[in-house]
Amino acid sequence: MACSEEYRDQNPYEIVADYLEKGIYLGSPSTVYRVLRARNMVHHRSEAHARRSSSRPPELKATGPDQVWSWDITYMKTGVSGIFLYAYMIIDVWSRAIVGWEIHEREDPDGNGKQNSLI
Repeated sequence: MACSEEYRDQNPYEIVADYLEKGIYLGSPSTVYRVLRARNMVHHRSEAHARRSSSRPPELKATGPDQVWSWDITYMKTGVSGIFLYAYMIIDVWSRAIVGWEIHEREDPDGNGKQNSLI
């Protein structure tokens, strides 16, 4: 039943719950797990291949300044309750120095909410 078209992509908890809704008691989910484990079936049971894990992106390594930059967005409180400004920072990974920054009133990819400020 676990390899049938209807149940091959479901875990034992879902299978037992579905059978209980139909008025059929197979056993507890742990019993179904035990039966599947005994038959070496505690894995993807369909004909299709299981989802492949994706590879990690290439790691960037800085051996000196101005080779690899990172960025961050920080919410800044204002004097008005519930209103925040957004501080965008570009950081040099090697020296951890702030290379550039901007303050915006809202997150906007076009930069229309820009408010330059000296902090």
